[in-house]
Amino acid sequence: DVNEKLTVEADGAYAKSWLNPGNTIGSSNGDIGYGGALGTNLGFNITADSNKAFPTISNFGPAGNAGRWADPTVIGSHVTVLQTQKNTDELKQFRGVVTWKAADDITLKAGGQYTDDTFNLLNRSTFTNNFWQAYAGYGGPSGQGSGVSPLPSSLYQGTISLNNFIPGFAGSLPPSLLIYSPQAYQNYLTSLGNPQAQNVPGFNYNGGVNGFTGQFVEAVDPGSILSVNEKTLSLFFSGAMEGRIGNMPLHAAFGVRTENTRLLSIGQGRAPTQITRSAADPTLLSIAFTDTQPIANRSSYTYVLPSVDLRLEVTDNLQLRFDASRTLTRPGLSLLNPVVGIGNGQRVGALSGSGGNPNLK
Repeated sequence: DVNEKLTVEADGAYAKSWLNPGNTIGSSNGDIGYGGALGTNLGFNITADSNKAFPTISNFGPAGNAGRWADPTVIGSHVTVLQTQKNTDELKQFRGVVTWKAADDITLKAGGQYTDDTFNLLNRSTFTNNFWQAYAGYGGPSGQGSGVSPLPSSLYQGTISLNNFIPGFAGSLPPSLLIYSPQAYQNYLTSLGNPQAQNVPGFNYNGGVNGFTGQFVEAVDPGSILSVNEKTLSLFFSGAMEGRIGNMPLHAAFGVRTENTRLLSIGQGRAPTQITRSAADPTLLSIAFTDTQPIANRSSYTYVLPSVDLRLEVTDNLQLRFDASRTLTRPGLSLLNPVVGIGNGQRVGALSGSGGNPNLK
């Protein structure tokens, strides 16, 4: 407080958040089953509203044999997917306000705020290095040239019955689901040894799984790397006044704020050079890429944001109010990726790319 009429405020703040600072694997999956020579044209029939019934599923099981739906002698290994995301968000903020009480019924304020926000993101997965299909193919019974079958009985921890899965629902589902641990499944495949040092039956030697030595290690997806820096400067002036219209008290507030935003978005781009089907599963796509290249985009924008608020106390029980303002909502920093990319590990008929828009305002 400089004096009775003048007040000066200033403060600063610093914050940083981490997603997954310990590099814990975010998602661990292990797919097993059968396909290829044991594939089937699954029947899927919707006979009632979804709040009353499941779909009726038919022609399931190996080669359509429902009696062997969960037969461990034909079930084999397929894809093994690990996925992890990591990001940080660091924020620095400074603010200053000067308040002048010109009279009992007039208060004026002026000030500004500066922020510096940096968001960093990357994803790791076994899609990136193609390790996800190291033992894909379901094994010998499915006839696709790779995969391990049968799997050790110790991997199976029981079943979950789908009979009367939700009481009162109609429809028909397969009889059960197998219970197994993705981690135990991965550990078993790792125990088979290094396919680069010895011949390991079931390894997908024709799938482009280069560099796999037995461990399902994630690799950083170059297309996921993103760094966005946003700097904002805001200056404002506002006033609050009180008066009367006749015997009716009037409260008025007005203001104007300028917002300047400067953005720097940095990512890594690469283009697909070849897309091939996997011999271990013809629905899987393997994608080859060019070398990565850094891509940076700068942008800025400024808005003037006025506001006014009027309130008239007509009576003790009736008040009239008028408000008008222009507001600004900035996009989330994760949406400002300057790269459009195609990720690995996609399916036939479902190839897609994704990206962001670094010029969003």
